[in-house]
Amino acid sequence: MRFGSDFMRIQGDFVDHNQFQIVAKVNREKKKTMERDGNIYDKLSDHVGLIPIVMIAPKDQDLIYDGSSGRRNFIDNTISQIDQKYLNQLLHYNYHLKQRNAYLKNLERPHHLDQALIHIYNDKLVKHASYIVERRKEVIQELSDYFQKAYQEISGGTEIAGIQYKTILLDTDFQDILLANQEKDCILGRTSSGIHRDDLIFEIEGKSLRNIGSQGQQKSFILALKIAQYDVLSHHVTSTPIVLLDDIFDKLDHTRVRRLIQLLNDRSFGQVFITDTEQDRLGNIFSQLGIHSYYFHVKEGKVLTQKEKVE
Repeated sequence: MRFGSDFMRIQGDFVDHNQFQIVAKVNREKKKTMERDGNIYDKLSDHVGLIPIVMIAPKDQDLIYDGSSGRRNFIDNTISQIDQKYLNQLLHYNYHLKQRNAYLKNLERPHHLDQALIHIYNDKLVKHASYIVERRKEVIQELSDYFQKAYQEISGGTEIAGIQYKTILLDTDFQDILLANQEKDCILGRTSSGIHRDDLIFEIEGKSLRNIGSQGQQKSFILALKIAQYDVLSHHVTSTPIVLLDDIFDKLDHTRVRRLIQLLNDRSFGQVFITDTEQDRLGNIFSQLGIHSYYFHVKEGKVLTQKEKVE
Protein backbone atom coordinates (compact mmCIF):
# COMPACT_ATOMS: atom_id res chain seq x y z
CA MET A 1 0.00 0.00 0.00
CA ARG A 2 1.47 3.35 -1.00
CA PHE A 3 2.10 6.12 1.50
CA GLY A 4 -0.94 8.35 1.73
CA SER A 5 -3.22 5.72 0.22
CA ASP A 6 -6.08 3.97 2.00
CA PHE A 7 -6.53 1.14 -0.47
CA MET A 8 -4.60 -1.45 -2.43
CA ARG A 9 -5.55 -4.21 -4.83
CA ILE A 10 -3.52 -7.08 -6.25
CA GLN A 11 -4.65 -9.52 -8.91
CA GLY A 12 -3.29 -12.84 -10.09
CA ASP A 13 -4.40 -14.81 -13.13
CA PHE A 14 -3.67 -18.52 -12.81
CA VAL A 15 -3.68 -21.41 -15.25
CA ASP A 16 -3.78 -24.87 -13.71
CA HIS A 17 -6.27 -27.59 -14.62
CA ASN A 18 -8.61 -24.61 -14.99
CA GLN A 19 -8.12 -20.87 -15.38
CA PHE A 20 -9.09 -18.65 -12.48
CA GLN A 21 -8.44 -15.18 -11.10
CA ILE A 22 -7.62 -14.24 -7.51
CA VAL A 23 -8.01 -10.66 -6.26
CA ALA A 24 -7.00 -9.37 -2.83
CA LYS A 25 -8.25 -6.00 -1.61
CA VAL A 26 -7.02 -4.16 1.47
CA ASN A 27 -8.73 -1.09 2.91
CA ARG A 28 -7.32 0.59 6.01
CA GLU A 29 -10.83 1.08 7.38
CA LYS A 30 -12.13 -2.41 6.55
CA LYS A 31 -10.99 -6.00 6.75
CA LYS A 32 -9.05 -7.60 3.93
CA THR A 33 -11.15 -9.38 1.31
CA MET A 34 -10.21 -11.98 -1.26
CA GLU A 35 -12.12 -12.99 -4.35
CA ARG A 36 -11.97 -15.94 -6.69
CA ASP A 37 -13.42 -15.23 -10.12
CA GLY A 38 -15.34 -12.28 -8.68
CA ASN A 39 -16.80 -14.18 -5.72
CA ILE A 40 -15.71 -13.09 -2.23
CA TYR A 41 -14.51 -15.88 0.04
CA ASP A 42 -16.69 -16.27 3.12
CA LYS A 43 -13.54 -17.26 5.03
CA LEU A 44 -9.92 -16.59 4.09
CA SER A 45 -9.16 -20.16 5.15
CA ASP A 46 -11.15 -21.35 2.10
CA HIS A 47 -8.31 -20.05 -0.09
CA VAL A 48 -5.50 -21.89 1.70
CA GLY A 49 -4.07 -24.68 -0.44
CA LEU A 50 -5.54 -23.51 -3.73
CA ILE A 51 -2.17 -22.14 -4.87
CA PRO A 52 0.58 -24.06 -3.03
CA ILE A 53 3.52 -21.78 -2.22
CA VAL A 54 7.06 -22.19 -0.92
CA MET A 55 8.82 -18.96 -0.01
CA ILE A 56 12.51 -18.53 0.78
CA ALA A 57 13.37 -15.18 2.37
CA PRO A 58 16.04 -13.63 4.66
CA LYS A 59 13.75 -13.87 7.68
CA ASP A 60 13.78 -17.68 7.42
CA GLN A 61 16.91 -17.60 9.58
CA ASP A 62 14.55 -16.70 12.43
CA LEU A 63 13.30 -20.30 12.34
CA ILE A 64 16.59 -21.25 14.00
CA TYR A 65 17.00 -18.44 16.51
CA ASP A 66 13.48 -17.39 17.49
CA GLY A 67 10.99 -19.18 19.73
CA SER A 68 8.89 -22.22 18.90
CA SER A 69 5.94 -20.26 17.46
CA GLY A 70 7.74 -19.63 14.15
CA ARG A 71 8.58 -23.31 13.72
CA ARG A 72 5.00 -24.29 14.57
CA ASN A 73 3.76 -21.78 12.01
CA PHE A 74 6.04 -23.36 9.42
CA ILE A 75 4.67 -26.86 9.92
CA ASP A 76 1.09 -25.58 10.25
CA ASN A 77 1.48 -23.67 6.99
CA THR A 78 2.80 -26.79 5.27
CA ILE A 79 0.06 -29.14 6.46
CA SER A 80 -2.74 -26.59 5.97
CA GLN A 81 -1.86 -26.35 2.27
CA ILE A 82 -2.48 -30.08 1.80
CA ASP A 83 -5.16 -30.83 4.41
CA GLN A 84 -8.22 -28.58 4.80
CA LYS A 85 -9.44 -30.65 7.77
CA TYR A 86 -6.18 -29.95 9.59
CA LEU A 87 -6.61 -26.22 9.06
CA ASN A 88 -10.18 -26.32 10.34
CA GLN A 89 -9.18 -28.35 13.40
CA LEU A 90 -6.34 -25.92 14.10
CA LEU A 91 -8.63 -22.89 13.82
CA HIS A 92 -11.13 -24.48 16.21
CA TYR A 93 -8.38 -25.43 18.67
CA ASN A 94 -6.99 -21.89 18.69
CA TYR A 95 -10.49 -20.46 19.15
CA HIS A 96 -11.22 -22.62 22.20
CA LEU A 97 -7.71 -22.04 23.57
CA LYS A 98 -8.34 -18.29 23.38
CA GLN A 99 -11.63 -18.73 25.23
CA ARG A 100 -10.03 -20.88 27.95
CA ASN A 101 -7.17 -18.42 28.40
CA ALA A 102 -9.56 -15.46 28.62
CA TYR A 103 -11.55 -17.25 31.31
CA LEU A 104 -8.41 -18.14 33.31
CA LYS A 105 -7.03 -14.61 33.00
CA ASN A 106 -10.21 -13.05 34.38
CA LEU A 107 -10.49 -15.56 37.22
CA GLU A 108 -10.20 -13.72 40.54
CA ARG A 109 -9.16 -16.71 42.65
CA PRO A 110 -8.38 -20.36 41.79
CA HIS A 111 -11.10 -21.66 44.13
CA HIS A 112 -13.67 -19.67 42.13
CA LEU A 113 -13.04 -21.96 39.15
CA ASP A 114 -16.21 -23.22 37.49
CA GLN A 115 -15.39 -26.93 37.14
CA ALA A 116 -18.18 -27.62 34.66
CA LEU A 117 -17.06 -24.79 32.38
CA ILE A 118 -13.36 -25.66 32.51
CA HIS A 119 -14.20 -29.26 31.65
CA ILE A 120 -16.07 -28.06 28.56
CA TYR A 121 -13.03 -26.07 27.48
CA ASN A 122 -10.79 -29.07 28.15
CA ASP A 123 -12.99 -31.41 26.12
CA LYS A 124 -12.96 -29.00 23.17
CA LEU A 125 -9.15 -28.74 23.20
CA VAL A 126 -8.69 -32.51 23.51
CA LYS A 127 -11.12 -33.17 20.68
CA HIS A 128 -9.26 -30.98 18.17
CA ALA A 129 -5.73 -31.71 19.41
CA SER A 130 -5.97 -35.42 18.62
CA TYR A 131 -6.15 -35.00 14.84
CA ILE A 132 -3.59 -32.18 14.82
CA VAL A 133 -0.94 -34.22 16.66
CA GLU A 134 -1.42 -37.25 14.42
CA ARG A 135 -1.08 -35.20 11.25
CA ARG A 136 1.95 -33.36 12.60
CA LYS A 137 3.65 -36.68 13.36
CA GLU A 138 2.94 -38.03 9.88
CA VAL A 139 3.93 -34.93 7.91
CA ILE A 140 7.00 -34.11 10.00
CA GLN A 141 8.29 -37.65 9.40
CA GLU A 142 7.71 -37.21 5.67
CA LEU A 143 9.31 -33.77 5.76
CA SER A 144 12.30 -35.19 7.63
CA ASP A 145 12.88 -37.86 4.99
CA TYR A 146 12.83 -35.30 2.16
CA PHE A 147 14.94 -32.92 4.22
CA GLN A 148 17.77 -35.37 4.75
CA LYS A 149 18.03 -36.03 1.01
CA ALA A 150 18.01 -32.31 0.21
CA TYR A 151 20.59 -31.51 2.88
CA GLN A 152 22.91 -34.18 1.50
CA GLU A 153 22.66 -32.58 -1.96
CA ILE A 154 23.36 -29.07 -0.65
CA SER A 155 26.13 -29.95 1.82
CA GLY A 156 27.81 -32.55 -0.34
CA GLY A 157 27.06 -35.36 2.11
CA THR A 158 29.71 -34.34 4.61
CA GLU A 159 27.44 -34.35 7.69
CA ILE A 160 24.11 -35.58 9.04
CA ALA A 161 21.28 -33.17 9.87
CA GLY A 162 17.79 -33.94 11.11
CA ILE A 163 14.42 -32.71 12.36
CA GLN A 164 12.63 -33.97 15.46
CA TYR A 165 9.04 -33.36 16.55
CA LYS A 166 8.70 -32.28 20.17
CA THR A 167 5.30 -32.53 21.84
CA ILE A 168 4.13 -33.40 25.32
CA LEU A 169 1.27 -35.40 23.82
CA LEU A 170 3.29 -38.24 22.31
CA ASP A 171 3.15 -40.41 25.42
CA THR A 172 0.67 -38.61 27.70
CA ASP A 173 -3.10 -38.15 27.60
CA PHE A 174 -3.99 -34.49 26.99
CA GLN A 175 -6.98 -34.62 29.33
CA ASP A 176 -4.73 -35.83 32.17
CA ILE A 177 -2.24 -33.04 31.45
CA LEU A 178 -4.93 -30.36 31.59
CA LEU A 179 -6.26 -31.68 34.89
CA ALA A 180 -2.77 -31.99 36.40
CA ASN A 181 -1.92 -28.40 35.40
CA GLN A 182 -5.28 -26.90 36.36
CA GLU A 183 -4.07 -25.10 39.48
CA LYS A 184 -0.93 -23.88 37.71
CA ASP A 185 -3.04 -22.57 34.81
CA CYS A 186 -5.28 -20.67 37.22
CA ILE A 187 -2.27 -18.96 38.75
CA LEU A 188 -0.65 -18.16 35.40
CA GLY A 189 -3.92 -17.12 33.79
CA ARG A 190 -3.24 -19.20 30.67
CA THR A 191 -3.09 -22.77 29.38
CA SER A 192 0.48 -23.87 30.04
CA SER A 193 0.52 -27.16 28.10
CA GLY A 194 -0.86 -28.40 24.81
CA ILE A 195 -0.16 -28.58 21.09
CA HIS A 196 0.25 -24.79 21.10
CA ARG A 197 3.61 -25.45 22.78
CA ASP A 198 4.85 -28.04 20.25
CA ASP A 199 8.20 -27.49 18.58
CA LEU A 200 10.55 -28.69 15.86
CA ILE A 201 14.07 -29.54 16.99
CA PHE A 202 16.77 -28.81 14.40
CA GLU A 203 19.89 -30.94 14.79
CA ILE A 204 23.24 -31.41 13.11
CA GLU A 205 25.35 -34.43 14.01
CA GLY A 206 22.86 -35.09 16.82
CA LYS A 207 23.37 -31.69 18.46
CA SER A 208 21.44 -28.41 18.44
CA LEU A 209 21.83 -26.54 15.17
CA ARG A 210 21.41 -23.22 16.99
CA ASN A 211 24.25 -23.99 19.40
CA ILE A 212 26.87 -25.63 17.21
CA GLY A 213 25.91 -24.99 13.59
CA SER A 214 28.19 -22.73 11.58
CA GLN A 215 26.66 -19.95 9.50
CA GLY A 216 27.07 -22.04 6.38
CA GLN A 217 25.48 -25.09 7.99
CA GLN A 218 22.52 -23.04 9.20
CA LYS A 219 21.96 -21.56 5.75
CA SER A 220 22.17 -24.99 4.14
CA PHE A 221 19.74 -26.33 6.75
CA ILE A 222 17.10 -23.69 5.95
CA LEU A 223 17.44 -24.22 2.20
CA ALA A 224 17.05 -27.98 2.62
CA LEU A 225 14.03 -27.41 4.88
CA LYS A 226 12.29 -25.31 2.23
CA ILE A 227 13.10 -27.78 -0.54
CA ALA A 228 11.66 -30.53 1.67
CA GLN A 229 8.53 -28.42 2.13
CA TYR A 230 8.25 -28.18 -1.66
CA ASP A 231 8.60 -31.96 -1.98
CA VAL A 232 5.89 -32.57 0.62
CA LEU A 233 3.48 -30.20 -1.12
CA SER A 234 4.26 -31.68 -4.53
CA HIS A 235 3.52 -35.17 -3.23
CA HIS A 236 0.07 -34.22 -1.91
CA VAL A 237 -1.33 -31.63 -4.33
CA THR A 238 -2.22 -31.88 -8.00
CA SER A 239 -0.82 -28.47 -8.98
CA THR A 240 2.90 -27.67 -8.98
CA PRO A 241 3.85 -25.36 -6.08
CA ILE A 242 5.16 -21.89 -6.92
CA VAL A 243 8.57 -21.00 -5.47
CA LEU A 244 9.26 -17.44 -4.31
CA LEU A 245 12.87 -16.39 -3.59
CA ASP A 246 12.84 -12.99 -1.93
CA ASP A 247 16.10 -11.02 -1.80
CA ILE A 248 18.14 -14.17 -1.25
CA PHE A 249 21.50 -12.40 -1.59
CA ASP A 250 20.79 -10.68 1.73
CA LYS A 251 21.65 -13.82 3.70
CA LEU A 252 23.28 -16.12 1.13
CA ASP A 253 26.67 -15.75 -0.51
CA HIS A 254 27.01 -15.90 -4.30
CA THR A 255 28.17 -19.54 -4.28
CA ARG A 256 25.23 -20.71 -2.17
CA VAL A 257 22.74 -18.80 -4.32
CA ARG A 258 24.21 -20.39 -7.44
CA ARG A 259 23.96 -23.83 -5.85
CA LEU A 260 20.34 -23.20 -4.86
CA ILE A 261 19.34 -22.05 -8.35
CA GLN A 262 21.19 -25.00 -9.87
CA LEU A 263 19.29 -27.32 -7.54
CA LEU A 264 15.95 -25.75 -8.44
CA ASN A 265 16.77 -26.09 -12.13
CA ASP A 266 18.07 -29.67 -11.94
CA ARG A 267 15.08 -30.96 -9.95
CA SER A 268 12.55 -29.61 -12.48
CA PHE A 269 10.80 -27.25 -10.10
CA GLY A 270 7.82 -25.39 -11.49
CA GLN A 271 7.46 -21.64 -11.74
CA VAL A 272 10.05 -19.68 -9.74
CA PHE A 273 9.95 -15.95 -8.94
CA ILE A 274 13.12 -14.24 -7.71
CA THR A 275 13.41 -10.67 -6.44
CA ASP A 276 16.73 -8.83 -6.40
CA THR A 277 17.96 -5.26 -6.61
CA GLU A 278 20.66 -6.05 -9.16
CA GLN A 279 19.77 -7.80 -12.41
CA ASP A 280 23.36 -8.51 -13.44
CA ARG A 281 23.99 -10.47 -10.27
CA LEU A 282 21.33 -13.06 -11.07
CA GLY A 283 21.81 -12.69 -14.81
CA ASN A 284 25.39 -13.92 -14.55
CA ILE A 285 24.25 -17.02 -12.67
CA PHE A 286 21.50 -17.76 -15.20
CA SER A 287 24.01 -17.28 -18.02
CA GLN A 288 26.49 -19.71 -16.46
CA LEU A 289 23.78 -22.33 -15.88
CA GLY A 290 22.03 -21.79 -19.23
CA ILE A 291 18.67 -21.05 -17.61
CA HIS A 292 15.79 -19.46 -19.55
CA SER A 293 14.47 -16.43 -17.64
CA TYR A 294 12.21 -13.38 -17.90
CA TYR A 295 12.89 -10.01 -16.28
CA PHE A 296 10.35 -7.56 -14.90
CA HIS A 297 11.75 -4.14 -13.99
CA VAL A 298 9.77 -2.48 -11.22
CA LYS A 299 10.30 1.19 -10.37
CA GLU A 300 8.15 3.47 -8.20
CA GLY A 301 5.38 0.91 -8.12
CA LYS A 302 5.18 0.39 -11.88
CA VAL A 303 6.44 -2.35 -14.18
CA LEU A 304 8.51 -0.35 -16.63
CA THR A 305 9.73 -3.09 -18.97
CA GLN A 306 9.42 -6.79 -19.50
CA LYS A 307 12.40 -8.38 -21.19
CA GLU A 308 13.02 -11.95 -22.15
CA LYS A 309 16.57 -13.14 -21.75
CA VAL A 310 17.77 -16.51 -23.04
CA GLU A 311 21.38 -17.47 -22.56
